[in-house]
Amino acid sequence: MDHHSTSRTHCTCPKGFSGQDGEACTACLPGQFKVLRGPGNCDSCPPGATSPSASTDALFCSCSPGFMGVSTDACKPCSAGTFKASSGDGACQSCGASAVSLAGSAECVCLQGFLPLDNGPCQPCPEGSFKPNNGSESCIPCPPNSKSTIGSASVDSCMCGRGYTRLDASDFNLPCVSPSGLSVVRFTAVLQVCIFPIPTACRLPYGHREKRCAIQ
Repeated sequence: MDHHSTSRTHCTCPKGFSGQDGEACTACLPGQFKVLRGPGNCDSCPPGATSPSASTDALFCSCSPGFMGVSTDACKPCSAGTFKASSGDGACQSCGASAVSLAGSAECVCLQGFLPLDNGPCQPCPEGSFKPNNGSESCIPCPPNSKSTIGSASVDSCMCGRGYTRLDASDFNLPCVSPSGLSVVRFTAVLQVCIFPIPTACRLPYGHREKRCAIQ
């Protein structure tokens, strides 16, 4: 500010800040810059580039995370399966065999059947669990009395242990139970399959008063 100024309109925004004379100044956002002091808007960095807040020159622009290049005029998105975590010059890095990314990514996510571990490489889901989607979520335990192999990506990999079975062999989300704990409750033109010891799971349909049970 000029020490001899007598009007607020003589106040101008410095480099790196936008605004009209005499009004509040706003710092240029990341990815923008402003070279001259005075009124005016901030300019944008080239596509694929970013800059610190309140940057005063295009020289502060550098390739954004997920983009590679040695100058802001040639920032190119990382190809699928690679990533670049920080801004600046440098090459994209491979996600590795157990992770994946989209083009222009700043990070990779673990593939199906793999989970992130301590910010390191993706590790296979342990035995007895599975992970159906790409991402950073945890592996899901198999239903009771079933087990999967290491690195499983589907609940269909959860096989019943010896001596156990599922009430519906096509539904792998069901728990595996011992055949000795199954009972078939038969009604006239009605068949219900029940798991004991949950007696409330076996109920007569409305209007029926007789039933015949047979342990399978």
